Amino acid sequence: RGVKRLLTGSLSALTTTPPALKVETTTPAPAAETVRFDSATLFLLNGQATPASELRIGDQVAITTVAQPNGETLAVRVDVAAPKKSLQSVTVFGILQSVSGVRWNVRSWRDGAPLTVNVAGVKRPRRDRALVPLTAFQPGDLVLLLGAKTDTSTVDALLMTAQAPDQRFTGVLTALDGSTRLATFAVPGFSAPFSLLLFPATGIRVDGQDAQPGDLRVGDSVEVWGISHTDGPWGAAFLAVNRSP
Repeated sequence: RGVKRLLTGSLSALTTTPPALKVETTTPAPAAETVRFDSATLFLLNGQATPASELRIGDQVAITTVAQPNGETLAVRVDVAAPKKSLQSVTVFGILQSVSGVRWNVRSWRDGAPLTVNVAGVKRPRRDRALVPLTAFQPGDLVLLLGAKTDTSTVDALLMTAQAPDQRFTGVLTALDGSTRLATFAVPGFSAPFSLLLFPATGIRVDGQDAQPGDLRVGDSVEVWGISHTDGPWGAAFLAVNRSP
């Protein structure tokens, strides 16, 4: 094989018969180059070995080539930097379900959809208007976050603020209306029953496992995080049931 030469540019075409790459080069000079490859050519996508079939039109490539006696240019190594995915900026309001490491779980207030939130990039987090470390956030908090949606259920958060629930108490579930989603509790120290509305985003855990309203049972002892309203019943941000002996 002859002297090596480096080509960089954008992939414009890939053919398998014959196996070749067409590149709009930027170095050593702007041009349209055709480079052949074979079974010995090494392809690296973002530093990881990959088959040629993983390349996409528009990929930025750096190709180490050698000239062949027949006048063709052969690729010895092809380094590919795939275009970065465009990220969708989002604002999410919901209820914090669980806190573990830098990947937290939040349910959207709007429809109860679960979201995984990466909090590693959060700057100046606030809870109840005060600057706090992320360790101050707790399940049941109402959270507002701004970030970038990396897929349908994952958000990289940049800004995050939380409000603690207005009330936290333990009561016994005495009734649950499936049609109105109204849960009623007997609370020690109160003569009247206490009712709360279960939102789509209400977090529910039974014996440490995620659960649904239908998993609750009359007679359950429930730890309740409540949210006050100016009109209508209180709402439940989070319910925790421990049936283990």
